[in-house]
Amino acid sequence: HRLWCTGLVRHLWRRRRRQAAIVTAAATALLALLLLASALLSRPLPPPFQLESASTAIAVESIDLFDSRRDVIVLLHMQKTGGSHLNRQLVSGLRRPDMRCQCGRGGLGGARRRKWRCNCRNSRGDLWLVSRYSTGWLCGLHADFAALSACVPGQLAALDSDFERPRRLRYVTMLRRPADRFLSEWQHARRGATWRKSQPTCRGSRPPPCRTGDGAWRGVSLAEFAACRANPALNRQARMLANTSGLPCRAVFANGNRTADLLLASALHNLVGMAAFGLTEWQILTQYLLSRRLGLSFSRLFWQQDATVASNWRASGNFSLVADAGDLQQRRLAELANPADARLYAAAERLFFGQARRLLAREPLLSVGQRARVRDADSAIGGDALTALARRVLLELGAVEVDDAEKADIRRRVRKKLLRAGNDEAESDSNS
Repeated sequence: HRLWCTGLVRHLWRRRRRQAAIVTAAATALLALLLLASALLSRPLPPPFQLESASTAIAVESIDLFDSRRDVIVLLHMQKTGGSHLNRQLVSGLRRPDMRCQCGRGGLGGARRRKWRCNCRNSRGDLWLVSRYSTGWLCGLHADFAALSACVPGQLAALDSDFERPRRLRYVTMLRRPADRFLSEWQHARRGATWRKSQPTCRGSRPPPCRTGDGAWRGVSLAEFAACRANPALNRQARMLANTSGLPCRAVFANGNRTADLLLASALHNLVGMAAFGLTEWQILTQYLLSRRLGLSFSRLFWQQDATVASNWRASGNFSLVADAGDLQQRRLAELANPADARLYAAAERLFFGQARRLLAREPLLSVGQRARVRDADSAIGGDALTALARRVLLELGAVEVDDAEKADIRRRVRKKLLRAGNDEAESDSNS
């Protein structure tokens, strides 16, 4: 009996030692993984221009800096989202020596073109930007993602016939709050201006027009503008971001709930795959993401304009210069008319602020405490605080503030536009 007890004790002791060894090995492996993750997250971001050595440092964030020797930025310019402002910054505000533009009358089209154009080529003479102000509307007026994907490679091959290596297309775009964008386009349309040449197409066919004749939308009410289901302004952002070539024509032209799901799924897929995107309402964070995700360096800070047609209407329920925006019910009408855009923008906001937080949490130009505050989920740091941190980083990188004289000039031009819109509306009301 004594021998049997001794053997049992030895067996239990050996078993406990084996279990302890397994637990120790698992704890050691877990600690090693935690240390590795901490080291990767604390690794500083590479500064702009370091294209060759940056690939390993940015692998965790899946960032791929722009290389003008083989990359081409393609600006997907959606109406009334601030795309023109971003375009001007790209052609005249960059400080990278390999991304210069020569601007003037003529551009790529020579003497036949009288519009302001910029010839954006690197030191080898290769194009690095496809946009309205560089190449013109290369694939049509306000071409959508499907049109650009099908058209740009062939156009680049014709413009840069001696380029031997494959080109990488880096898509960039801007999004805006759907109700603001829709109201802004409505004001644009009721003044008689349209983008008839940029109507969506599906295998050669176009949707039936809501109105016919020149200036057909002049003086249109918001209710009528939102009621026409074939109006391309409805869910414009989701439609232009989606790859409509693989969707049925009903999904391209109609604006029902079922078609909104098809557009939204494709638009989100393409948005996630873009090199970078910005939000009109967050200009400083947009500039920061472009700087860190693509390695772009801008000479001046992006300025958040404080006066637009939509923002003036939103600030007061019955703004005097907007005759047909009487109360919040009409703003609600603009929101309900764009369900796919609303869902797209909500997802884009989450993605946008997530990218900003991850980059700022590893930003070497911020203090340890500031980075820890961004990483702390309990702090719930908001967009304004992220903007303040991003502004500090951009100033450290050499960007300067827009001077007061230029701000005053921009405000004066916006005020003139608002007054012109109000006069046009008053005239249309008196004629009706």
